[in-house]
Order: sequence, then structure tokens, then C-alpha cells
Amino acid sequence: MEKENWLLEETLLHEKYQIKKVLGQGGFGITYLAYDQTLQQNVAIKEYFPVKIVRRLGNTLREGQGEYELSATAMVYPQNGQEEKYLNGMKNFLEEAQVLFGKFDVEGLAAVKDYFEENGTAYIVMEYLSGPTLQEYEKEHKGKISEKQAEILLEPVINALAYIHSIGIVHCDISPDNLIFNKEGQLKLIDFGAAKNKKKEKEEQYCKGGYTAPEQYLEKEFVGPWSDVYSLCAVWYEMLTGIKVPPAVERLQKDRLKNMTMASEVSEQTNNILKKGLSLEIQKRYFSVLNLSCDIKSNMESKEEITKQYMKDTRFVWGTLWLQITTDINERNISQEKKWLSRRKIRKGIYAVGIVLLLFLCGISGREYYIRSYPQQYFTYKAKQKNDYYILHPRDKEYTTQMSGYDSLMKKIKKYSYKKENWGVLACYSISEQEVKKLNLVSNEYFKFALSETEIEKAILLCMNIKKRDLESTAYASEGQVYQRQQGKLKSLTVGFQKQKLVTCMDHEQIKIIYDPIDKGVYKVAFQGSYERVKLFMKKMNSILCPQNYLTTEDYNYILDHYKSGKSDYVSYKLGRQYKIMLDATDEEETEYKDYEVSIQGDQFISNIY
Repeated sequence: MEKENWLLEETLLHEKYQIKKVLGQGGFGITYLAYDQTLQQNVAIKEYFPVKIVRRLGNTLREGQGEYELSATAMVYPQNGQEEKYLNGMKNFLEEAQVLFGKFDVEGLAAVKDYFEENGTAYIVMEYLSGPTLQEYEKEHKGKISEKQAEILLEPVINALAYIHSIGIVHCDISPDNLIFNKEGQLKLIDFGAAKNKKKEKEEQYCKGGYTAPEQYLEKEFVGPWSDVYSLCAVWYEMLTGIKVPPAVERLQKDRLKNMTMASEVSEQTNNILKKGLSLEIQKRYFSVLNLSCDIKSNMESKEEITKQYMKDTRFVWGTLWLQITTDINERNISQEKKWLSRRKIRKGIYAVGIVLLLFLCGISGREYYIRSYPQQYFTYKAKQKNDYYILHPRDKEYTTQMSGYDSLMKKIKKYSYKKENWGVLACYSISEQEVKKLNLVSNEYFKFALSETEIEKAILLCMNIKKRDLESTAYASEGQVYQRQQGKLKSLTVGFQKQKLVTCMDHEQIKIIYDPIDKGVYKVAFQGSYERVKLFMKKMNSILCPQNYLTTEDYNYILDHYKSGKSDYVSYKLGRQYKIMLDATDEEETEYKDYEVSIQGDQFISNIY
């Protein structure tokens, strides 16, 4: 610690917090014990002080009675050329304080009581925890804690991590000295100085030996909840064995991590959990601490609902990155970047190739196996990828008199189709699929989903667990019109060709996909079946078809409750400006079945020319 960086004792902050002493100093800040003169209680105050890029102006050391005393001003200044970096870091520091402010009901989290700017820097006021730290507790117990006691101690920490992951934050610095006991003997997670926010890249990562996940050293863009899983398991391993996990960079060269059954008397279940949690490869690790806690099977039942919500929110925030990492690794198998490779990993890679080859010989590729195991995550990620592509490469096709060849195209349309009633437009032509393909007319009447017809069908079958043996028949139908409109002198064409694929399954279920036969873009996807199956379809497929339009449990309940109330024959719910969900009921004549139908479909496309 560098005493010249510290605030003087008795310094008054924010006109009410009196500094008593320094509790600790890290790479991003200094933590003080202070006294809240208003509430008359001790508090902990974290000062934003990234030691590598700041200085406290006027700091000097003077010799006192046998020791050195600090004589300093409180003002903090960034070093020359570091101003922007410093201000950005301070902004992130305060934003994370805002997120954690007042969260006293989150078990295992040292909640923020206050935050403010002063002395050219920022401060976070938290509840004061007298300790000891877990590090000190381990020393008292001579380095070993029983398996059951370790689970009990870590349960609130898991809960705290589940919460911060669900709001897009990764702690990135879990270690025994950042876990501290409150007066009730419960462990709490402190020090978010190294934390990473999902929405913003952290310029610096603070690494702490064996507690730091390998991606924090090597591929910082891959840091996520799974990184905290690694750190938590490193702490847990040390609690049980009294042995520190070797740094990940050393393990990548030669993994000397001892098997738990060799290092301590623990159950096979705990050994397997820690082995998975401490995997050097992200895709072999737990996605989040909640997945890990399910394997522990500790006393989590009473928090089942809040746990489910945390998991849902965590998957929404981090699922795309997880899918990007795991899909990328699956697709390239062992052709990883050189920094990840070692002789040991090459041997593992050869074994992995053998497994993939075996799967291939059985008709299943490694990538296909992943898709079958996690269809919703895979297709949601795929849809987001395609949506991003279509933003840069719009597929909306406009046919107007401003384009070359418009008159020639109109002559061909008149030749290959027949004219119908005008229906309030300049002209309306009925056209066959054969002629649409001959003229290469891309439909532009409705917004389309990012995924193709074949991708959507596969997603439905996998997400709804419909096997090939459950399929009874497939039928096709098609119809289409071309509408000619006029706005002033400008004439345009709206192509509305729809090809319908109707798949009939067992138990009176039907899948309906309506798409453009030219570009395979899908306008509408419908599912008919029992109420519970329709409900499942809506929840599974909405995130895939419309990943940019996230619906909460409350949204789904509102739609379904409104429909079941019987106030209307059908319910329509807008999903942004491009898509909508529709619910309808169909009574089959001469049968006892009452089926429901839900459709997710593109809204009518409004051309920019109008």
C-alpha cells in the first residue's frame, strides 16, 4: 500500500462521512472505514483511485513521533494524457454504484448506501462489515473447511452473483479477501472495482493469481458469468483443500491442479462440480452460478421463483455471447488461436476430433449435436446475426418507375398474369408461382423474419420436441398478387406472393409457415394445438423470430389472460413496428377437440416512397 495516496484521518467527505482509517487498497481504489455523523454508524467508503493513472496533488510525508505521518490535500488528478480514460472509468464506477444502490434485500451483496463526486473523484458508501474476511477465516481453520460448511458459507455469495449477472455485471475479482462476514456470520461479496459491465468494455482487467479465469488474461471480450464461476470454484477448492488453484496461465501450459479426491476427502459430486467449474475451456464450464447451484442442490427451493427470474434475465443478457463462444468453438473444433494451445490441449483436441468423427459417422456432426441440445439459444443467436447483416444489406425490394426496366417488367406481368378487380389500387394482377420465379419477383408486402423457411421449421421441431415419427403429412399451397399503385407521377409495384407449407403432426397439431419462394423469407409462422402447447410455442419461438422484441413473463401472461377472458375471438399484440402475435381459437366440427392457434407474423411493409 502507498500511504501517500491515502486520505488523512478525520477528513470529512460529503459533509458527514469522517475518515477513520484505511481498510485496504487495490488497483482501482482505496477503501476506508468512516463514521456517518448523521446516522451515527460506521460505514465503508470506496474511493475511485486507479493508482496507475492518478496522483493526489500535494502529498508529502513528514516525520512524526517515530513514524511517518501523511500531510496531503484530498484532490485527485489524472496524469497527463490519461484524462479521458480516468473520466470514463469514474463514470463506470458511479454507474455500477447506481445499479447496486439500495439493494439491501439481495442476500450476500454488500449494498450501496450512498455515492457522490468530490475532490475530483468519486466515492461509494457501503455497509461496514467488521469481518473477518474468508481469507482470515481460512487461516483460523488451518486451511480446511468441511464440505457442508463450505456450501452453507457460499450460498449467499452464489445468490449475490446470480443477481449481478442478471443485470449485466461480472465481478471479475472474486477471492477470499473480497468475501467478508457480517455480524450474523453470513458471507458478503465486496469490492466491485474490477467489475465488467456487459454494455461497456473494461479497458483494464485486474488479475489475481489462481482466482482469475483464463479468458480474463487472454480474451477479455469473452468475459461473462462463467468467468465468475471459475473464480468462485477456485475459492471453493481452496476452502476444502487448503491449496490454492495454480494460475490459469500456468495451467494452460501444464495443468497441475490436483483432483479433489486426491487433495481432500470430498464427495464425488463436489469433485465433479469443481472439475467442471474450473475447466480452462469456457464451453465446458457452467454458464452461470445458478447452473452450478442446481448441481449442488443446496437449500435453494424456497427461492425458486426469484432463481428462475435471475436465470431468465441472465440468459437474456449473456446468452448471445455464450452462444457466440460455444458455437464458434464447436465449429472450429481444435483450430483455436495459438495462445490457447498447448501440447496437452492438442492431445485433447485429437480426442475431441475422434468424438466428432464418431458422431459424424452416426449421422450427427458436433455442430448438429450442439443445435439439438440448445435449439432456442442457437437459433436466437443465428437470427441476431442475420438481423445485423440485413441492417447493413437491406433486402427490401422496391419496384418503381424510377428503376430501369420498370416498363419492361410491367409488360411481362401483364403477359404472364390476369387482371383482377382493382381493390382501390391502380391495377391488381393474380400471378402463379411459376411466373413469379420466371420474373424473379421478390415479395415486398410484409416484413420478413431473418431466418429462412427451412431454419424456422427446424427450430420449431426442435424447440417443440416434435420427432420425425410425429409428422403425419406435409402440404403446399400458394397464391399471389401484384398491386400497381400510383402516388402523383410515381408508380410502384407491391408483390404479395405467399407460399404456404402446412405440416400436420400427431395430437391434432399443425405447423404453418408462409414464405416467399424467391428469397425464402418468411412472413408468418403459426402453430395449432392445445392451450399449453400454444403457450410453449409462443414463448420459445418469439425469442427466435423476433430477438429484438423481448417479452417478459408478465407480457406473455397479459396476452394469454386477455385471450382466455373471452372478451374477443382473437387477440393481436404488436411486437415493435414490424411484427405481431395473434391468438385465435378453432373449434373442429364433429370432434371433441378445441384447438388454439398462435401466429407470429410480419406487419405490412410501408414503402418509403409514400
